[in-house]
Amino acid sequence: MWTCWRWHGINNRELLAYALPKEWVPDAARQLQREGRTRFIGFSTHATTDIILEAVETGEFDYLTSTGTS
Repeated sequence: MWTCWRWHGINNRELLAYALPKEWVPDAARQLQREGRTRFIGFSTHATTDIILEAVETGEFDYLTSTGTS
């Protein structure tokens, strides 16, 4: 089992929109959770705070990693 499934580099709104189509990424990741193959779904970012908050508010992610914002 993987501990986490992470979308790497959601650094702008275009990449956030790409990561969120309901019919594939979130659904596929949640299916891995239901099967017990991963525990958490998250994303890494270097985005500004407004984009980070927008991503968090979608409710699609369990965690985020960031090395800072600009």
